[in-house]
Amino acid sequence: MVVLSGRIRATTARCGRCRQPSSRIHGRYQRRLRDVAVAGMALVLQVQVRRFRCDNTGCPAKTFVEQVEGVTTPHARLTAGPKVTLTQIGLALAGRAGSRLAVVIGSAAGRDTLLRLVKALPDPPQAPITVLGVDDFAFRRGRHYGTVLIDMASHRPVDMFDGRDGDSLAAWLRQHPEIEVICRDRAGGYGEGARLGAPNAVQVADRFHLWQNLGQAVEKTVNAYRSRLASPAPPPADDTMPAQLRQLPELKIVTRLREHHAAVHELASQGWNKSAIARKLGLHHATVRKYLNAATAAELTVVSEQRAPGRRLRRLPAPALERRRTQRHPTVPRNQTPGLSRRRARCPALPAPLSPRPRPRPGPGSETTISAPGDLMDHDPSRPPRSPRRDQAARCPQPRP
Repeated sequence: MVVLSGRIRATTARCGRCRQPSSRIHGRYQRRLRDVAVAGMALVLQVQVRRFRCDNTGCPAKTFVEQVEGVTTPHARLTAGPKVTLTQIGLALAGRAGSRLAVVIGSAAGRDTLLRLVKALPDPPQAPITVLGVDDFAFRRGRHYGTVLIDMASHRPVDMFDGRDGDSLAAWLRQHPEIEVICRDRAGGYGEGARLGAPNAVQVADRFHLWQNLGQAVEKTVNAYRSRLASPAPPPADDTMPAQLRQLPELKIVTRLREHHAAVHELASQGWNKSAIARKLGLHHATVRKYLNAATAAELTVVSEQRAPGRRLRRLPAPALERRRTQRHPTVPRNQTPGLSRRRARCPALPAPLSPRPRPRPGPGSETTISAPGDLMDHDPSRPPRSPRRDQAARCPQPRP
């Protein structure tokens, strides 16, 4: 680290608030400022500064510190050079990565310092907005939504507000009459708000929502004709396969979707509105709308059936599996591994499989703990039956006198 010491030779200094010069010195102290690194080494400026008294009685500042224009600023620990460099690093790499790069170039700074420099930057100047993008976002999915406005020329957010109704959008558009084109989704609320707030603006749909709506329309059409697209399964080529596969039970979620779909359409045919149906069945109004938009329950159940994990895997019955194993490995016993049998056939020197060890028979002591006294057996036919307590006492060592 390189340290340069110096002092200010001027006899007067101007107050930072009232800009009135003063020559009355109140005190002195040392300031240490980091400057641009020299040959990869940190450079520190150690400057002796003076504190002056302000002669203006109407100024709220009683004392002030002299500043060197272009070098020092109040309460700063960096000169203008490294401050600009670290700000650009923070904009490009943010906190952690920017902090590692700052150490390499000789201007070590923490991640909090870089983020603080970025936050201190003034907002860019606002240019007139001619093309405005409108879309919604979720504070909490399914519960709370808001609206975000994007400048489509710079792709930067302009404003955001709570709710996604047309009244808030219309009020914002009335304050910005320079809007010429409004790029939005196909929601009716935004369309009504754009018509009321900017009647002369052209309303268009963006590319994302066009592709999304096209995909939804194709999916709805395919689901409606899904039963016609399904081809019959070919007959089994192997006669060992079972003639019929056991039909899998219907998922609980599919059954529930069918029941809700039927109940919603039945209430709608009786003249109930969406809110009344939602209160009657305990469903969200968006769910009720989804059921009403679906002509058949198959449009709703196909997605649940496709997403069900492991439902398309069908296991053969045990007899069919046994017949298949016998055909593939006819010489291998049932309780033996096929791979080990083939390796032993290629290499006869392999040791034979070990036979399972005989299970030891429990002794008299264990029978005492798990059997009733009347069911105990005498292990020695030549000996008269003895009490289990006497056998245990005979095996236990006698205490010394």
